[in-house]
Amino acid sequence: ISGGDGGTGAAPLSSMKHAGLPWELGLVDAHRRLVELGLRDEVRLRVDGGLSTPRDLVMAALLGAEEFGLRKLLLVAQGCIMARVCEKNRCPTGIATHDPRFKAKYKGSPQHVVTLLRWLADGVRRLLARLGARSLQEIVGQRQWLEAAPAHGALVAARHIDIGPMHAPVPWMRSGPVPAPTGGWSAHEQELIEAVRLQLEATGRAEVERSVGNQDRAVGTGLAGELARRAARVRAVHRREPERPRASPFPAPDSIRLRLHGSAGQGFAAFTTEGASIELRGEANDGVAKSMSGGRVIVRPPEASHFLAEDNVISGNGALYGATGGTIYVHGRAGDRFAVRNSGATAVVEGAGLHACEYMTGGTVVILGPVMANAGAGMTGGRLFLPAEHRAQLNEEYVIASALEDDGEHERLRALLGDYLRATGSRTARALLADPAAIGHRLLRVWPRAALPMDQARALG
Repeated sequence: ISGGDGGTGAAPLSSMKHAGLPWELGLVDAHRRLVELGLRDEVRLRVDGGLSTPRDLVMAALLGAEEFGLRKLLLVAQGCIMARVCEKNRCPTGIATHDPRFKAKYKGSPQHVVTLLRWLADGVRRLLARLGARSLQEIVGQRQWLEAAPAHGALVAARHIDIGPMHAPVPWMRSGPVPAPTGGWSAHEQELIEAVRLQLEATGRAEVERSVGNQDRAVGTGLAGELARRAARVRAVHRREPERPRASPFPAPDSIRLRLHGSAGQGFAAFTTEGASIELRGEANDGVAKSMSGGRVIVRPPEASHFLAEDNVISGNGALYGATGGTIYVHGRAGDRFAVRNSGATAVVEGAGLHACEYMTGGTVVILGPVMANAGAGMTGGRLFLPAEHRAQLNEEYVIASALEDDGEHERLRALLGDYLRATGSRTARALLADPAAIGHRLLRVWPRAALPMDQARALG
């Protein structure tokens, strides 16, 4: 349960001022409802959002929390002054930066954090002693120790705030340890894995068609795990018996084809590996193809759709996060943080939200349409292409844009767009390929400043 004070540091000021509620309200409701449904023993409630004193921790425990998130407080212990320039690589205290000039200013140490946590623990111990309790667990949800502060009575009455639920008793005491998560895959994913296994054993290839819904999370990830285990076994045999002929650890490219349709939940095709080709006709939530290392992922609109793919978002936030290889084609726009920390994957997308290609170190990303602010921030490698009319959205503190001049690169880009067109039927790609000069006129190549020699960076601006 997180408070509404924008504690991540990424929240817009408008959200911090006008959206969200205090964690106390969310915690009270969550604890009460879980008890009513008989589910409270199945979970542990964690709270965060401005916790900074022993009193805050004890208050949270009385309202139902068993765990406590401390983030901003630990940063302050290491010297953070809340300058709010974390993403600009010039943190004045040397915490959120790679710049040696600013890193030299870092004065924090692990002992500072240890000292803070010991102070918190000692303060909590003293408050528990005053309550006659021996541990935090004993007071979780025990609201009989809470009462309204008289000093705030007039304010509560003036604003017509009902604080009754805050100290209404909710009879509950944990009866035993929280059950460990099973770690198993959903029935949907198990069926998918089994269908692929049977076909691979029979013919060496597999083609499976399934529907998915937004309750189906991490579709294809279980399959990726099985393929990774298979690869590990093959490599182990190679190490034990180096004289044996070497087999490829992964199936041949495109030997596993998944054809899915519907609205996929979080983490669709995450960790996809070599040999797998996953196509979704529909839409996908956050985390599409995150950390993929090989294979191919295609997200495109349903066959019966009537909207223009290039004008509509079809993939959520964080797609391709941390990818090291493989290819993803998104026939539609993606949300924020597309291809963040990409280090080897190839991607084509019709448009992207905020912070596209942030901290990218390798791979190729082609954005054919609109992109929002801060594209390329922290980028140190890889190739990014985007329309010239959206150049203003680049963070030019880290990247430089220039026209396509290299014929070889022009041809590689044409080949990539041709493959994207065959896979998706994109109108944007078709228009670019129809005119040999369109690609060079329409798209810019984006260079990371960190990867360019100083004289070339000066020449490009």
